[in-house]
Amino acid sequence: MRAVGVRAPEGGAVSTDAGLVPLVLSTLRAAGWWAERLQSGVVRGASGRHVRLARAGSPDVVAIRPWDVKPATPVLIECKAEKGKQRPEQRRLEAWCCERGIRYVVVRSTDDVERLVRR
Repeated sequence: MRAVGVRAPEGGAVSTDAGLVPLVLSTLRAAGWWAERLQSGVVRGASGRHVRLARAGSPDVVAIRPWDVKPATPVLIECKAEKGKQRPEQRRLEAWCCERGIRYVVVRSTDDVERLVRR
């Protein structure tokens, strides 16, 4: 169910976390999911002022299953390369989500995302 024009290596593995994010977004959107990238940290705006983005540990992608699934199910997605490790603040968010019944997944390949879409 990969989006047209989006290519991943055999098995869907990608060598960087950042390289996986656009593939995850394309795959989810092609399947009818609402999916958006979250950026964290601080950037300098055009005025020269610093703008704070999402807090440290925020997931890479927030997605909501298609509208025909009720109730709508949000999923927080952390993208990690095959050997990538979660930072402590990412592990804390995962634990926080699990305690509250919020779905949080770590994906390491487009194959992982395709399995998520099929659930």
